[in-house]
Amino acid sequence: YLQKLLSYYRQMADGIEKHGGLENPLQISILSGILICDELYKEKLKSAKRHTDEDKETVEDRELDRLTADMISKIDKVLS
Repeated sequence: YLQKLLSYYRQMADGIEKHGGLENPLQISILSGILICDELYKEKLKSAKRHTDEDKETVEDRELDRLTADMISKIDKVLS
């Protein structure tokens, strides 16, 4: 697992070195870390949004169930 992480980090650093025009290893390392943190943060935001959407669906589902049960109860009263 650590080898995979290191490989990903090296790919990021190599890309920055090639396309970013940086030659200073410290600058490349810092920018690589920042970009990886950016990716992680964006994924956390996506995950939080998915969980929020799922929670909304759950609340909506409960409200829909309640409304359906109320309608069934009213229909039963009218038919009785």
